[in-house]
Order: sequence, then C-alpha cells, then structure tokens
Amino acid sequence: TEQFPDTQPQEGHFYAECSAKGLCDRETGLCQCFTGYEGSSCQRASCPNACSGHGTCETIKELSEDKEMGDDVTTTDLSGNGGFDYELWDRFQTMGCKCDSGYEGADCSLKKCVYGVDPLYRGTTKYKRACVQVDHVADTAMSGTWDLVIYDNWRTKYIFDDLYLMQ
Repeated sequence: TEQFPDTQPQEGHFYAECSAKGLCDRETGLCQCFTGYEGSSCQRASCPNACSGHGTCETIKELSEDKEMGDDVTTTDLSGNGGFDYELWDRFQTMGCKCDSGYEGADCSLKKCVYGVDPLYRGTTKYKRACVQVDHVADTAMSGTWDLVIYDNWRTKYIFDDLYLMQ
C-alpha cells in the first residue's frame, strides 16, 4: 500500500521556499524551477511547449472568461462578462493554452481537421442548408453584379465577386 506523509489541513496553501516547485540557489537567491513551473518563486504552472507557437498561455481565470455557451445550453451568467467567473485560489497559478483558430490540443500542436455538414443533408432544427435570396422591390429592375463573402470554421475569408444577378 502507498502511504503519504502526515500533513496538516490546508498545508498546500502554506508559504514554501520556491513554492515547493523548485530549488533555491543559495548564491543568487533565485529559484531554479522544476519542469512545468515558472515565475520568480515557481508559483505558476507553465504552459506545455509554450503552446507550440499556435496559441497564448493564459491563466485559468482568463480561459474561463472566454468560455462561450451554445444556443442550446441554459445557464445563469454570474460573471457579467458572458462567460464564467473562476475565483478559486489557483485562478492566477494554473495556466493553459488558448489555441489559435485551426489548432487544438493541450499544447496547440494538433491541426484541426475541416468539418462541416454535408451540403446535400436535408437538415434538422440544428442544421439547415444555406440559401441566399435577395428580393428587390423597386420601379426599376436591378442589374449588375454583387459580391459574396463567406468565412469558414477558422475565419478564413473567401470572396466570390462579380456574381451576376438573376432576374
């Protein structure tokens, strides 16, 4: 059986040299943090692989504020910012990656695959086929061209210009 040393309640919140996540260099007085921790006293968990250059390293509080709910979820917003309000003791110590569009994974190293609904799918209440119809009521007929701008799941912009109007 595994046994743990006898500890006091809330001992994890006591002050500890280099936050018990590093060793103190007695000559310089600076902490040498263990892998996975950073800060002058090793007080923060670091983001894995610096988010692989495809995201930003943020606190759990910042990440919770960015959380968005889908239209089919009912919740009470207590934060006043449209997200969640994470106020636990580790809100500025626990870090995580917020991946750039098109990337995912704990360290943002994985490229997302394109996904979407089959355009021939007839649809449900959640997914509908898109159809653009422009109605123009005027004394004179419209003529000329128009532009269509579409964004994909990664906010890539596609422009279809000089589309002719059909009468």
